[in-house]
Amino acid sequence: MKHTFDLVEATRRFKAEVESVFMDFTSWKTFKTTYGLAWKRVKFEKANTASVPDARGIYIFTLQVDENELPIHGYIWYMGIAGHDSKHTLRKRYGNYLSDQKAPGWKRPKVRYMLQKWKGDLYFNFVELDPGVNLKTIESAFLNAIIPPANLADIDATISMPRKAAAL
Repeated sequence: MKHTFDLVEATRRFKAEVESVFMDFTSWKTFKTTYGLAWKRVKFEKANTASVPDARGIYIFTLQVDENELPIHGYIWYMGIAGHDSKHTLRKRYGNYLSDQKAPGWKRPKVRYMLQKWKGDLYFNFVELDPGVNLKTIESAFLNAIIPPANLADIDATISMPRKAAAL
């Protein structure tokens, strides 16, 4: 029995799985903060909610493949803060994202897409930070250096405007 290769179908599959990311290694290398960022990480699933502290801080979602024979690798997909000007904590934000996976509607479609498409392969990385730390300053520096694909707000206009123009 001869196996046939359908180039059109294979091309459709590749196009369907293309995700755009922007990698600026110069910005990545120059990202620095005066705070020691001791990152912790949990696989993003309901069972790990208690592992996330009830504290303020910063968090990122990473898409990561680490349970196969390839080396551990992944990508930062989204970044946020918890507790800057509200009572939200890292644990509350974690719970919000768990709820967002199932909630009806189109609130923050890029985040929802991330949560649904890569369910099972997402990790929630976080750093607890003291009340004296300005979370917005760290968030701005981080977003401008990494430019995660699911973040649309809080990025400098010198980055967000050409980013939007390039997407046309």
